[in-house]
Amino acid sequence: MCITDIWVDSAASMAGGRELWGIPKEMAAFDVDRTAGVRAAARTAEAALADAVFEPGRRLPGRWPLSYRVAQTRHGRLKTTPVRSRSTVRTARARWAAHESGPLRELTRRPTLLSLALNDFSIQFGDGAGGPAE
Repeated sequence: MCITDIWVDSAASMAGGRELWGIPKEMAAFDVDRTAGVRAAARTAEAALADAVFEPGRRLPGRWPLSYRVAQTRHGRLKTTPVRSRSTVRTARARWAAHESGPLRELTRRPTLLSLALNDFSIQFGDGAGGPAE
């Protein structure tokens, strides 16, 4: 997997992701309302990224593990990093609205195939030894 676009609301996360793993994090503001389903909006200082509405569905049994590797360019070299996560999973209905000229415009150009909501999510990025994995 390769991360081409990602936004965070923490300067420390942005700096750490770029330096440790070569992830091109950018800053954004997120507005999340959980009063009826979940409504979320993401904006950079320059423009709106996307708005979304999520309606949770049926919970699937168990906690689901997922392991994969992220491949990024860091300091001119290919860097691969192991990632492990675990969460409960629900089916969901999602509706996206993205700015036509923005980087997330593809979210609205094709019909949604499947939407899932991950709850009680945990993730370990890297080798777990306190530094980036090579």
